[in-house]
Amino acid sequence: MKQISHLFFAVSLLTLSACAGVATQGGTESADNHETAISKAETGLKALNAKGGAWRDTEELIKNAKQEVNDKNFDKALKLAHEALEQIEMANQQVTSEMKAAPWLF
Repeated sequence: MKQISHLFFAVSLLTLSACAGVATQGGTESADNHETAISKAETGLKALNAKGGAWRDTEELIKNAKQEVNDKNFDKALKLAHEALEQIEMANQQVTSEMKAAPWLF
């Protein structure tokens, strides 16, 4: 079971990193793509907060991504939003595994 979850995690990280490298014509992406990534991060953070497992810096990453969009620095905003999404995914896996934790004997 752990191997499957590790494989899923590796595949999703590769997918996110591949998305971070995609650019449209002109070398930058539109603000809509960044807003979508930030929106997904905010939604994921809300769900994670409901479970009580959000990491310390994730909310700050989202805030910084929004600021970069306001400053029209779309590449950096996308990078920050994807980093927040990665943290949300890893924190969700951590919360899920800790919910299933059971005492063990020596």
